[in-house]
Parts: sequence; structure tokens; C-alpha cells
Amino acid sequence: MINFTPNCTFPTASLGFVQTPPIRGTMEIVWSCVSVIFLCSWSILHLKVPPQHRPQDWRQRARWRFALFRRKLKWMVLTILAPEILLGFVFTEFLAARLFTPKMQAFAEEDQVPWSETHTRFANQGGFLLYFPPGLRGSADVGGGGGGGSAGDAGPRIDGADGADGAAIELMERGGRRTEEEEARTQVVELGDVARSPRFNSRRKKYVRRRERAIRHYGPLPGAPFEDFRKLVAEQAVPEYQDEVDHFLDACLSHLADTWVVEARQLRFFRKRGIIAMLPRLQPEELEDRNKGDAVVKLIAIIQVCWMGTQLLTRVARGLPVTTLEISTVAFVTSSLVIYLLQLSSIQDPAVPVRLVATRLPTSDEFGSHLEKMSHEFTGRIVTNGPAIGNGVVQSWSSRDSHRQYFYTLAGVGGLVFGGVHLAAWDFAFPTFTERTLWRASALVTVATPVVDALGFWVDSFFFPNSSTMFGLLGISNYLLLGPIYVAARLFLLVESFRSLYFLPPAAYQTTWTKNAPHFG
Repeated sequence: MINFTPNCTFPTASLGFVQTPPIRGTMEIVWSCVSVIFLCSWSILHLKVPPQHRPQDWRQRARWRFALFRRKLKWMVLTILAPEILLGFVFTEFLAARLFTPKMQAFAEEDQVPWSETHTRFANQGGFLLYFPPGLRGSADVGGGGGGGSAGDAGPRIDGADGADGAAIELMERGGRRTEEEEARTQVVELGDVARSPRFNSRRKKYVRRRERAIRHYGPLPGAPFEDFRKLVAEQAVPEYQDEVDHFLDACLSHLADTWVVEARQLRFFRKRGIIAMLPRLQPEELEDRNKGDAVVKLIAIIQVCWMGTQLLTRVARGLPVTTLEISTVAFVTSSLVIYLLQLSSIQDPAVPVRLVATRLPTSDEFGSHLEKMSHEFTGRIVTNGPAIGNGVVQSWSSRDSHRQYFYTLAGVGGLVFGGVHLAAWDFAFPTFTERTLWRASALVTVATPVVDALGFWVDSFFFPNSSTMFGLLGISNYLLLGPIYVAARLFLLVESFRSLYFLPPAAYQTTWTKNAPHFG
């Protein structure tokens, strides 16, 4: 590798203003692109409320803080490597909020409480925690099928939290200090012989191990074992449909305690059935106070993106070469911009949920209906070590399959846009002819694979609407055949974006007037 050091003339006298040298170095190109990618990927993430661990000592606090950082870092890496996946999630959440907000507003008008799309999205982020107080124990209609009450006899109205500000969750105290092992054992409910399903018991053991480990590492969680829910879970242990058995069983296990996380669809269901007296009273100012979005970081990201776009347009207008790394950055920024616009009404990184107090227990039928309204996962099992909605979850806002159609469709569109931008480097100068051919092929694969995946899902939904087996076979074939090819293509584009920086033509280092504009890198 040849290392070239520019030789600039130093001024020989005291001058009022010195122009920036008309040259840029390799690391200037790298840092300007990396800073844009990092700022965008960090600022567009709107994660859900994390599990409400209560660290008891400095070790647990350190572990929990690192776990929260690791969670965001994981999603930032996923966003950088596959922004179309995040785009699919964000779009389905956007549609869920648009669909359910009018339905929630009908109850909000009746309860005389404010409700907006931001409230709906906050609920779908795990922002509301439903607590069943001890006075309700023993009143569950196990095996019954009635409504078990109505809004009219649900008791006095509540404001959705304790006190006027309604901002902080009151975690239940258990009396006295326990060791970590005792606390972990206390918070895990054993079903014994009530549920004899081997599959259920297998899922239960995994759930217990994960929950115990999380409590030992990070501290106790809100909620205490609830005998009434243990019986209801035992009744629901074998779901009626088999295409998402494990997810359904995990949903059952997450409802053994007296504290549940409820999203918008479930909140509406509980309000309709009178399990809660009214929707929470949460003012827009209180919601904004929970927003952890850093305006300074977003402003810096916007400035950097605008500078990058202006610089590239200027270079193209003047006939100056553009690097492949800059093309990859533009592809990422394009996806990030769409994601950002879809999340304008969303709260960024809420840390603490609002507690609601139930006025009665659900009946067996209501409990089953509630479980069926829980979210469906698409990227594997995202474990939530406690009562929380995991990231990587698409809200169930209509039928069990319709939200998948939008997820796969938008992921396909995102891949089409992301790969299409890389095709702009079709005629760029590459180190070798082979690398240019591989770049073209990888860009085409990046465009085609998500589209083929989306088309496969639509074909399955149209021709085999009732066959979960066929959907599973198509999914496995896509992962085994298209998955490795797609990953290899994305990795090549990433590596080649940096490798080609060592073989740029001299004109690529020439700068324009944009170098004097405010930017980082």
C-alpha cells in the first residue's frame, strides 16, 4: 500500500483567513461516512420499555446498565446490517397505531381522558403495566364463560397511575430483604402436575431458568405469584392452533404473576370488558417527559446527513468521483429517513411504565382471548426476562396473518431501495474486473432477495391460506437457499466499500466548497 502525504504551503505572514486545502484524505472519507451511519442508527431506534428490574447492589446495577446498553447496541448493529428488517417492524407498528387510535379514542371520549396516536404507540411499547391487587384473589371464574362484570360495576374511575403526575411506577414491596437466590425462587411459579403437557413443561423449565438467571443478575422484578392465574394458565396450556405453539405457551407463562404488560389492543379489550374502569389519564406533556430522544443528537445527525447529501450532489455536478463507501452511506440514510418519518409520533426509549389497577379478574374465556391478542414474533424468540414486551415483536392489530403481509412487503421494499442505491455504483472504477462484477451481482441480490421473500409469502397466503406447514416449508427453504446468498452479498458490499478506498482515482481526493460547511469528519 502506498502512503501519500500531501505537501501544503504554509503561510509566510500573519493572515486574516486561510482557506481549507483542496484535498481530502482517506480517513476524512471514512469518518464522515461512519459518523453519519452511527448517528442515524442510534437516533432512529425507539426501543420498548425494558423489564423493570430493581438492582439491589452495585454489581446488579452495573450488569443492568450494561444489559440496557447491549440491547440498544444489538439493535443498532441489526439496523446497520439489515435496515429493511427494522423498516418492516416500524411500518407495521405505524399501521397498528393508525388503526387502533380511533378505536381507543372512542373509549377516551367516554372516559374524558386525552388519547392520541402517541398514546397508542406508547402502549404498544409496553408503556402500561396492569396490576391485580390482593383483594381480587380468589374471584377468578376458572372454567367459566361469562363476562364476569361490566364497566358499569367496575368500581370508581382511576387515572391510570398513583397520584397526579402518574409518571412513576410503584413497585410492590415484599417485606424484608432476601438473598438473590431466595428472591429468584419466590418470583417463579411452579405449576406442578396441573399442566401435564410435555411441551408445556419443557417451555416452563426454559422460562424458569431464564427468569431465575435474570433475577440473580439484575435484581427482582415487579409482580408476585398469583394462584388464580396459575389455574387459568393450566387451562390454556394447550392452544387451539399449532402454528405458533411455543409463542402461545410463552405467553401463558408470562401471565403467572399479578402484574402484566398490556399493549393497545389488550388495553381496549380490558376496558371494553370492565377489567379496568377507564383508560389511563396521561397528558401529552407527561408523555413528552418520558421521551428520551436527544434533540442535540438528532440535530447533529440531520446536519451531517444534509452535508453528506450536498457534498455528493456537488461532486456529481462537477464530475468528481464518488466512493463506494459514500454510496453505501446514502443507501443507509435513505432507509433511515423513512424509518424516522414513520416514528415521528413515537416515544423514544421509555424507561418506566405507567401502572394501572384492575377492578376485577378476567374469566377463563377472557383470559384466553387476551392471550390470543398478544404480539407475534418474526425474528426468533426475543426473551423478555419478566413482564415486558420484547423488541422484535410486531403488534397483533388485525388477524394473525395480515400484519405479516405488511411486514414482509415493507421489508421487501426496503431491500429494493437499499440495494437499488448500490446499483448507482454500477460503472464505478473498482480494483479489478472481478470485484466490479461481484459488486453488481451483490447489489442485484440485495434488491431481489427481499422481494422474492415477500412474493413467496404472498403466494403462500393466497394459495395456501390455511396451511401453516406450507408456510413453514417456504420459510425454511428461503432461509436455507436465499439466506446464505443474501448474507454473502451484504458482507461483500460492506467489505468492498472499505477495500476500494485503497484504489481510488486521484480526482476522488479533490474537495469542493462543501468542505468549509459545518460537518463532522
